[in-house]
Amino acid sequence: MEWFLIGGGLIVLVAIWFLFGGKGQDESAILADVESTLASLSPEQRDRVTALTADGRKIEAINYLREDKGVDLAVAKRIVDGSTPSL
Repeated sequence: MEWFLIGGGLIVLVAIWFLFGGKGQDESAILADVESTLASLSPEQRDRVTALTADGRKIEAINYLREDKGVDLAVAKRIVDGSTPSL
């Protein structure tokens, strides 16, 4: 009886995951958001992200983008991971 309840609970959890968050954002949508965010960054914002990343403070750079530009985690991470001095 206990295994039946555990199995039923797992099925419910998997169903909830598929309905409310299992799919994630489409790759092409993420790339489009990255491009539009990069285009909207001011030179000062670009310098700040580049400096934080160069100092090894990637988490701070991601948080800065998320708070300042309002982008989601996937977009901010892509920008920071791809940032170079030529950002």
